[in-house]
Amino acid sequence: MLYSYEAEELSKKVMEQNIELQHEIETFRSKLDYIVTYINQKLDQQKTITTTSTSSSLSIHQLVFETMQQTEMKLLEFKLKFISQQEENDLLKYLMEKSQNISDIEQTKLFSIIQQRSLEREIDLVRQELEITEKKTIQFEQTFDNSDEGIKFHMENLKLKCDVLHKHILTCSQRLDDINKQNLMKLTNENQILKIRTQHEESNIDNKHIELEFELLRLRERYSELIEHTNTLKYELNNAEKQLHEKEKIEPNLNVDLEKERRRADEFENDYKSLKIKFDDVCERIRIATHQLEHVQIVLEETSRRCEQLEKEKSEINAQSEYLSQNVLNVTSKYKDKLNIIKVRLEQAEHKRHEVQLRNEKFQNDRQPFDVKNDEIRESVIVTKIFDVKIIPSDHSLSDEYENRYLYELQQERKELMRKMQNENEQTQQKLSESMRRSTIDSLVQENPTNYTYSNSQIQTNVL
Repeated sequence: MLYSYEAEELSKKVMEQNIELQHEIETFRSKLDYIVTYINQKLDQQKTITTTSTSSSLSIHQLVFETMQQTEMKLLEFKLKFISQQEENDLLKYLMEKSQNISDIEQTKLFSIIQQRSLEREIDLVRQELEITEKKTIQFEQTFDNSDEGIKFHMENLKLKCDVLHKHILTCSQRLDDINKQNLMKLTNENQILKIRTQHEESNIDNKHIELEFELLRLRERYSELIEHTNTLKYELNNAEKQLHEKEKIEPNLNVDLEKERRRADEFENDYKSLKIKFDDVCERIRIATHQLEHVQIVLEETSRRCEQLEKEKSEINAQSEYLSQNVLNVTSKYKDKLNIIKVRLEQAEHKRHEVQLRNEKFQNDRQPFDVKNDEIRESVIVTKIFDVKIIPSDHSLSDEYENRYLYELQQERKELMRKMQNENEQTQQKLSESMRRSTIDSLVQENPTNYTYSNSQIQTNVL
């Protein structure tokens, strides 16, 4: 009882830890959804800004790769924690079931379920690693087409790793099917053995019951014979006592015969007691045999129910294997479609970047005559301001002083105007780089939102 209570307490703690992990995953997902909506709003606001540079795009890609790596590590940690918690739950269930004296069939069933779950978790981990490597290969292929030979060699290694992981998934699924088949064969064989054993035990119990009935009849007959014999002996003994009392005076030698008869009567009484004990023992054995027969009937009913339950589990296992195979096909088809979508989006981004470079060059070319024109405007403003003065001093030194002051003010205004133009250019470049970075992150997040929860939460905190 104490062991079962401790196991229940430990299972409750493990379930609470699982619930906390699930809540953390849900919070990360909600943060990711909020970041996606926020980025979409900012992208809608920054669609008109179209100036960027090559250095900013490279920094954006570097930032995206770093955030992707951090997110993958964080997600792998959460998945490993969740898998360890599931394994502890399975182990606790096994220990609790074992503490309650379960049968061999249920133990084999529990072992098969644990082994099946471990294979399913291994398949999920391999599939997740395959998805991560496929995304990395796609990013390297699309972003660094003109890179050096080292990166291309790394891409080839990633492709080979993807092929190996595909083969590993196939082998794991094949192993899972083989284990399911073996478990089904074992269960059917054990059911047949159990049926044969129960039939044999039932036949043995029936034979023993029949033998005990015959022995009981024989003992009853023997008991009735002994009762008749004891009655006759008692009657003879009474007659002998009467004759003894009558012949005591005449024949004193009859005392010896009387003593012999008494001894014989005592022996008959002892035989009677021993036979009565045997008769009670036989009755008790018959009662135990009837109880065992009822227990065997209950066991037969339980075995029939277990057989039906095993048939249901067999159908469920077949359905799960078909569902897993269908999921593998769906995953492969889904990521092929996503690869084509990413290629189209990257081509559109490259086209937009080329347009932005052209507009930036056009803006720089248009800026030079604008600066010359501003100088001419400043000089004309100086002249107009000088001649617009209502009071012109007669002293030439004072007029020079006014002129110098106006020139100084115009220079200050020109510097202020240039500073504002420079600040506007810097803000425009920053907004364009931010919009390009967010568009890249948005495209990556739309491909698989659950794999970028941690990185997008960091981006949200930086933005806010």
